[in-house]
Amino acid sequence: MIHLNESHHHVESVHFSSSDGRILHPAIAVVQTPGREYFILRDNGMQIGCEEEGIPPVWMNLLQCNANGCAIV
Repeated sequence: MIHLNESHHHVESVHFSSSDGRILHPAIAVVQTPGREYFILRDNGMQIGCEEEGIPPVWMNLLQCNANGCAIV
């Protein structure tokens, strides 16, 4: 029997700005769990990155954002 760490699935809060107050790209939100923050797509909740690794280059290119989820203007 496999036991998963359920704390990674417990959502504490959802944010539309970065931890330092910068507005995120309109397609991105941040989900805070007890273990870490995850970058997700707002429309469907798909995880596209996490706080330790940031957003991968493929998503940065597609969304025109930086590794911290802020839009490139």
